[in-house]
Amino acid sequence: MRLRLGLSTKINLIIVTAMMIPLLVLAFLSVRTIREIGISNLEAFVSENGSRRQAAIGDDLRDSLRILNEFIVANDDALSLTLTQQATSIQDEAQIASLNQDLQGLIRRDLIDTGYYNSVRVLSEVYFPLASITMSQSPLSAETLQEQREAVSQIANRLNIDNGDVQVFGISNRDDITRVEVLTALLDEATDGTSNIAGYLLVDLNLTEIFIDNLTLEEIFFDTSAYVIVESGSERIVIAPDDVLDNRLFDVNSFGAERALSNLGSTVNIYDVEAEDGITREVVGYSSNLTIDNNTFVVITEVDTSQLLQLIRERTVGQIFVFIVVLTVLILLACLLVANQLILPPVQSLRDAILAVIRGDFSAPVMGINRSDEIGSLATSFVDMRVYIRELTDDMTRRLDERTRDVQVTQDIAQAMTTERELTALMARVVTLIADNFPSIYHAQIFLIDNAREYAVLRASTGAAGRELLGRGHKLRVGSISLVGQVAEQGKVVIARDTAESTVHRENQFLGDTRAEVGIPLQLSTQIIGVLDVQSKQRDSFTSEQITALQTLADQITIAIENTRLYAETDRLLRETQREQADKSKLAWQQYLVQLRQSDMTVSSGANTGYNFQKLTAAVLMSGEPIVGSVTSRETIPFVVPVKLRDQVLGVVEYEVPQVEFDYGKVLLAQELVARLAISLENARLFQATQQATERERIVNDISAKLTSQTDIESILQTAVREIEQALRTPQVAIRFGTNTLNGHSEQANGAHHPNGKHTDNSSQ
Repeated sequence: MRLRLGLSTKINLIIVTAMMIPLLVLAFLSVRTIREIGISNLEAFVSENGSRRQAAIGDDLRDSLRILNEFIVANDDALSLTLTQQATSIQDEAQIASLNQDLQGLIRRDLIDTGYYNSVRVLSEVYFPLASITMSQSPLSAETLQEQREAVSQIANRLNIDNGDVQVFGISNRDDITRVEVLTALLDEATDGTSNIAGYLLVDLNLTEIFIDNLTLEEIFFDTSAYVIVESGSERIVIAPDDVLDNRLFDVNSFGAERALSNLGSTVNIYDVEAEDGITREVVGYSSNLTIDNNTFVVITEVDTSQLLQLIRERTVGQIFVFIVVLTVLILLACLLVANQLILPPVQSLRDAILAVIRGDFSAPVMGINRSDEIGSLATSFVDMRVYIRELTDDMTRRLDERTRDVQVTQDIAQAMTTERELTALMARVVTLIADNFPSIYHAQIFLIDNAREYAVLRASTGAAGRELLGRGHKLRVGSISLVGQVAEQGKVVIARDTAESTVHRENQFLGDTRAEVGIPLQLSTQIIGVLDVQSKQRDSFTSEQITALQTLADQITIAIENTRLYAETDRLLRETQREQADKSKLAWQQYLVQLRQSDMTVSSGANTGYNFQKLTAAVLMSGEPIVGSVTSRETIPFVVPVKLRDQVLGVVEYEVPQVEFDYGKVLLAQELVARLAISLENARLFQATQQATERERIVNDISAKLTSQTDIESILQTAVREIEQALRTPQVAIRFGTNTLNGHSEQANGAHHPNGKHTDNSSQ
């Protein structure tokens, strides 16, 4: 049966068909446009991310080479001496061991402790390890040593000292471990001006410090995979974090890798990479060449485009679908109301506008916007969608820029905090940096909770208003009807988006321009130690991203404040301890002189010239520093050096030397000798004190033993006075338990007599 359709139906079908095609094209081109815009932003993201990684790796590589070369120049004598000792076959093993130990100390301090090197070895021409040190300190087996000799030999073949090439890289996968080694020839200049290789300095670079840490930067929007490719002979070696290696997220033969290895410069491309299981992924990759000392390192950063497609599906596809459905309904209605000639011109205009969007032009004119029919609705909807796409793109770019700025500002402020040790200066610097670097913040201040935990006391504030408030000792009660008081009590972030309507904002006469305020607790573990308060002149000016950045900054401020407090407390305790030790040393020497029944001790040597040192000695005792006197009539120069122990002057040493033999080096030598003298005297005094205490303990124990063996009171008393008389070597000993006083005289009662005319009196006194 043949279906017959009327003309109007055919026209309507044609119109419907003609209108549906642009709608489908619109949907396709819209998604395509959004994807292209997203790809463009993704390329910018990958380019910026990759260039940062390249710069960071390049800086660390150059720093490691700079530190290595500075070490070689600074320690040329020590290196030459070590190599010379080995070359001349000196049999003094103790001397060689001492030289090697000294050199190893320099290597650890100047190279290993920087973190750039896993191991450093000084090698003779035949790869005899004269001095070596590694992070693990594990000994080398004979088999490993032979393998390293062969590896070093291959690297050394690339040296050309005639052309000034004395330092080369060696990249290998020896022992299934990726190694980047730097071999530097240590030259010995002959008398004829030529240079010969006396030995080598071999360093194994720390890949984690130089490469891995810089490849694992934290990302915000997209997950990236970054790795470094190095050509070693015919082999391409990959340096990458463990997750990239384990998940096979690299391809050494990809378009980006081939382009970078061909030295075609840094670029961003879209290309396919092949995984280990044969699956192909489309990525946006940034590849760049990093050339260090004629060695090329290819740094590649890649992001799967599937992440962008997923983001587009989540944010736009559903809206476009709804939009298309609505437009389809409008088209069906339009087919019943409008004629053919009213449809084609605006459709053509709409098509032209769609093509303009594809080219990135969002300002192309669209016909029919002012129409009240379906064509006008379609045109208006397209314009709205175009505006939405433009706003979405601009919003994504703006949020990325703001987030990047906030993170950078937070990092800058955190770095500035690490250099300040004084608490007041630290807080003042922090609030100033916050007000200067966050455009929406015009005033920032820090409150600290007092010891009684009753008030939040203002400790740092910005501007003239801040100085006035600090001068007045401004403080707010914890839990009071104020934003700071509520934060101090609750330990939570409190936001007053509009101070005119807020119930917690407390108006301040010096901060009348405030229209929005945020309070963030400074919380150490479970204890609130203060509040970070920031204020803005615009209502609702604090975004969620900015509040997150300020919370991170508040945590860093809390740690910095606590560290500053601990530093100050530690410094105070250290000074008190040093002062107490000094006072104890001074008192001990005073008691020692009293024990010797002397007001001072004087020892002299050499000819007595009769010079009066009294003024010089008094000045030295006052200042605690050496003083050199004027030339005497005998053409001698007197000087006095203090004997100091723990910053306490115990005495002085007086010198007088001929003028022709005097130089300040003698004063320095005297200081060093006197310092050793003070230590020796203190040790001797402590030794004597220990001996005396030991002797006293022995005597007390002996007497106690003899007394405990007696059971009769008279025998105990007689034994006691006899032993005390012998111990103290005194001619008279008396123990009295009591006396009766008659007419002002003492009458003995219950006395016990010592055999040598001494007696013990038991009477009450």
